[in-house]
Amino acid sequence: MRLLLCVLFCIVVVHAQLIQFQQPSAGKPLANGDTVLLSWTVVGQHAVNPPLTDHNYPSSLTLFYSWTKNSDPSSTIQIQASSGLSARPSANPANNMTHTSTWKLPNCRLFYRYPPDQYTFSFIAQPVYPSTRSNTTSPSVEPIQIKLFMQNNIAAFPKC
Repeated sequence: MRLLLCVLFCIVVVHAQLIQFQQPSAGKPLANGDTVLLSWTVVGQHAVNPPLTDHNYPSSLTLFYSWTKNSDPSSTIQIQASSGLSARPSANPANNMTHTSTWKLPNCRLFYRYPPDQYTFSFIAQPVYPSTRSNTTSPSVEPIQIKLFMQNNIAAFPKC
C-alpha cells in the first residue's frame, strides 16, 4: 500500500513539473507597455522516471493575463494574452525543449483603473489537450501561475 501511494505521489509530482517557466522571472519589475519575454521548458519524455508518453503532454498552452483585487480575492479579471503556444517536447525524448514568445503588456490606462498597489497580477498558462485525449487516464498538467511584479507610471495619464 505504501509503495502504491509513493508511486502515485511521485507520478503526480513529476507531471506538475512537466512544463517549467523561466521568464518572466519572479521579482523583476514590469511596467505598462513593456514587452515581456516568455520562456518555458517542456521536460523530455525520458528525462523522468518512469518515462512519459505523448498523452501526458498538452498540445498547446493558452496564456491569460490575470489580476485579482487584494481586498477581494474572488474579484479576478483576466484577458487572453496568447494562444497556441507550443508545448511540444523535443524530438529526442532524452532532451528538454525550450520555447519562447513575447507579449506586450497593456498601456497605463488599465493600470490607472486597476492600480498595482490594489491588485495582484499574474500570467496563467492553461494547458490545452486534444479532444481525443478524453478517453485516457493519463495525468494532466495543471494550470501554471506566474506572479508578476507590476509598476505603473501614471504621471503621463491620460496621454500615455
